[in-house]
Formats: sequence, structure tokens, C-alpha cells
Amino acid sequence: MDVVTTQSRVAADIVRAQGLRVPVFPASCGIDLNQFRPDPSVDRLACRARYGLDPGRTIFLFVGRVDKEKRLDVLLRAFQYMKRDDIQLVIAGSGAELNELQALAKKLNLGERVRFTGFIHENLHVLLNSADIFTMPSEAELLSIASLEAMACGRPVLLADAVALPELVTQGVNGYLFKPGDSKDAAHFMELLADQSERWDEMGRAGVEKAQYHSLENTIKRYEALYKDALKKTS
Repeated sequence: MDVVTTQSRVAADIVRAQGLRVPVFPASCGIDLNQFRPDPSVDRLACRARYGLDPGRTIFLFVGRVDKEKRLDVLLRAFQYMKRDDIQLVIAGSGAELNELQALAKKLNLGERVRFTGFIHENLHVLLNSADIFTMPSEAELLSIASLEAMACGRPVLLADAVALPELVTQGVNGYLFKPGDSKDAAHFMELLADQSERWDEMGRAGVEKAQYHSLENTIKRYEALYKDALKKTS
């Protein structure tokens, strides 16, 4: 073994801590910026109508597996600290935790403030362009492709300050980080973002710029350079 690659800097640190005697490089997984990009041609109202999203509310969107490690319960409980009806959380995905989360939403009387759309794959970039803010409360992400795709579409992000997610956010520039597992802190930043609509475009542009590093083209170039270097050392 000549080299080990990981999807993020924190993942590289984890691997190095195992005592490997070979170089470890964070190389990303790559995202398709031709598909995931800001698209002004998207009919946001039509997309929101298709999935039952409120056209007049600030939409916070989660995309991914609906499993325990994603900590979606943190976002649901955040509504206990927000006395307002102009924010809607949309959970796009399926998984083992779905029924439990739907029961929690009912217990918390969230009603139309939370929407479960189920798994969405086709035209995901349309949904991302139709939301206002992307959120990822997970405490187990070694990169988060979903967050990167949202950033590439020009969405501000609200992510948990855990594992590799801080690598994707410059606080207050392209989004915010909240304390992992802290619903009250999540609520604070949800309200802050909802009240900063005049900054969404600016924050979105900063996210698009950050996502460039993770493009398929740049990721392939990094791997090609690593392969060439490894071949030189073995020839």
C-alpha cells in the first residue's frame, strides 16, 4: 500500500491516528457541478406545490437517509423554541427512523410546519433550488455529499458543528454551525437565517465557491496526481 485517500481532512486525521506508515490525503468524493448548480429557470412555486411545501414560508430542507445518526429529532424539537409559523422543515428521504420521527412530529403538534416527502432522487437539484436553506444535523458525517450539493445549488447551510461538517462552513459567510444535539441552538440559527433573507444570495454564492474544490473534475485531478506520484515511487 503506497497511499490512502479519504473524503475529508478530519477523516484523514482519523486514519492517521491508526498509525499507518503511508501518506494519507483528503481527496473528496466529488460532486457533479453540471447537475448541481444555481438554476434560475427552476419553477420554485411548481416544485413546492408538487411536494406540498408552503410557498410563503422559509423552507429548511434536509436530504438524506432518515436514520438515527442523522439526529433529525434535534430539528423537530427545535420548533419547541420557535414561536412562529413562517418556517417549514422539509425532510426528503426514507429510512428506519421515519415512523418514529413522524410520531414525534405529531406528539409535538408540528402539523404543517414539518413535511416528510419520502425519498427523492429524480430532479433533486430542482428541489434544492426550490428550498431556501439546507440543513444537516448529523453528528456522523465524514463529508456530507448532500450538503455539498446544496451549496453547489447556491443554498445557505445550517449544519451541526460535528466531525467533517465544519470543513464546509465559514460561520456567517455561507451558513452557520450549531452545537451538535442542541435543539435550542439549532432554533436560534434557524430563526437567524429566516430573518436574513436579504443575505441568502450572498451566502449562496459563497457556498457555490466553496463547493468548487469538491467538483468531479478537481477530485479526478487530485487522484491522477496521487497515482502518478505513486507510480514514480514504484518504477
